Amino acid sequence: MVINRAGQAEDLTRSGYALLLAAAPARGALVDVDGVLPGLAAVPPDVLAGAQVGSVVQLAHPSNPHTVLAALRTAAAHPGPLLLVVVGQLLLDKGLTPHVALARSTPRSVRYDGVPWPWVVAELRSRPAESTVVLADLVADAAVWERRGSLALADGGLRVFGTLAPPPPRRRTARPRYAHALAEVLRSVARRPPLAELHQAVLEQAEVSRTSRLVLGAQAVPTVPAAPDPHGSVRAAARAGRYAEAAALAAAHEQAALRAGGPRSREAVHWLEVQADIAWLAGQPQRAAAGWIRVAVSRLAAGEAADSAEVVLAVDQAHHCWLRVVEPVAARLLGEELEPLRRAVPGRRPGALEAFRQRLAGLPVGQSGHVSG
Repeated sequence: MVINRAGQAEDLTRSGYALLLAAAPARGALVDVDGVLPGLAAVPPDVLAGAQVGSVVQLAHPSNPHTVLAALRTAAAHPGPLLLVVVGQLLLDKGLTPHVALARSTPRSVRYDGVPWPWVVAELRSRPAESTVVLADLVADAAVWERRGSLALADGGLRVFGTLAPPPPRRRTARPRYAHALAEVLRSVARRPPLAELHQAVLEQAEVSRTSRLVLGAQAVPTVPAAPDPHGSVRAAARAGRYAEAAALAAAHEQAALRAGGPRSREAVHWLEVQADIAWLAGQPQRAAAGWIRVAVSRLAAGEAADSAEVVLAVDQAHHCWLRVVEPVAARLLGEELEPLRRAVPGRRPGALEAFRQRLAGLPVGQSGHVSG
């Protein structure tokens, strides 16, 4: 046990874990994340992880949000100190939920191919707050920056330090100064300083101006109430882990949208997507797969093209969730529902249809019917 300069006890005998995520869209990136991970990787693992020994995992330009989620879950399960570094850009989905944009993300598709920030909070919520540190160097698009006062990146007691920068001038990309300065500071020390001290040193090294960037941490994030919207109560319930309540609220909004505009209305389909997302977050892949199948069917019935981004993403999401359904009969029944969609929408990844057929052929034949999860 060591007493740090803040007078706090630190256990340096445990193994630490550092997860480094650097991501930006392949098209229309607002931030240049190249070079960030090599700089951080040059920091000794024990210094980076804040322990006597450390493990470091890097995710560079990932394109699949579920790959990131799996890495988050592995990191969250580590019993020792955890450092998560997130470098990239934030986008809002239609429900005004902030997402970390990945390689394929666009403002229209980010709810399908980005990482919702509530995922990060949900995965780390169960960890002791004092053992978990999130350092973020993020660039906002115009929509995020406009609503920056109502962002709650530190929900659930999660300690988030770093900066949120406004969008750069047109046709220019921002440099993640906080992340580069973090690497420089950590390469110059033998042991990682206490969080608040480290954060301040990085801000000074990066010459961050609080007038040009929103500084995260130490109650620096303003908490201006967001304008009332129908998603507020759903998000609050999901963030608190009350997934059944969140799903029930989303279903009620779907019913209201059905009454107002019918099953093919954009609002009704949107609330189907929300319910599928909640099911996935709740660890219910069977229900999530069934939900995304409903989304794809509804979009096709509304006249959307089979190769439209929304339809392709819905089928891809259904396929991904279906792969996580382990009960053979349920997987068979869902697969039979998904098969005509997968044939009509082969997806972006070569071999997806053939891989689907191979798994379906290996499942036991059950009674025909519909599986809703």
